Amino acid sequence: EEAAKLICNLEKLPLTSHNKLPKESAFVSLVHGSTESLSIPDSARIEIDFHMVPPHSVESTKERIMKWAEGLKSGNKLKGDVEIDVQMKERKTPYSNPYITDEKDKFVSFVADKIKRNFGKVVFNYGLSVGDENVLRRKLNIPIVTIGPAGGNAHAADEWVSLRSMEEVGQLFTSIINDFNNFCKE
Repeated sequence: EEAAKLICNLEKLPLTSHNKLPKESAFVSLVHGSTESLSIPDSARIEIDFHMVPPHSVESTKERIMKWAEGLKSGNKLKGDVEIDVQMKERKTPYSNPYITDEKDKFVSFVADKIKRNFGKVVFNYGLSVGDENVLRRKLNIPIVTIGPAGGNAHAADEWVSLRSMEEVGQLFTSIINDFNNFCKE
């Protein structure tokens, strides 16, 4: 019952806005409570999928969630004797902190110039997601630029990619690779 109250108050969890990223998001992705008999479970596990924005980190977000939950107890939204423990779910890939790539970085500017020459304009997009870019950023601490073809319905049954756009992106990659040695000499 207390877990249900916690879930119902999730919308009161303070989320941070960022000028380049969408606002943070948090949603319940799993609820688990069970018992062997016909009684109310004495514990429950709630998994919250949380997408952070800078300047927050994995640790500061864990602390924010705990502070929010403790605030529900002190505000009498939860019973005062309810024990709350905030943990990170075990997974093979370590959690990554959010980041923003510096658009004025030398390499980013080099790539942006190539895009501008090939397509006429550069659009920087940022999102709340987890991908290989996060792993590279965490392990190598280098500026990350992701370039891909135009398409739609990502990760859905009717996902599609423009073949023409794939060819154009291939030409862009060729241009970047061909001029990379000159970039490194600068």
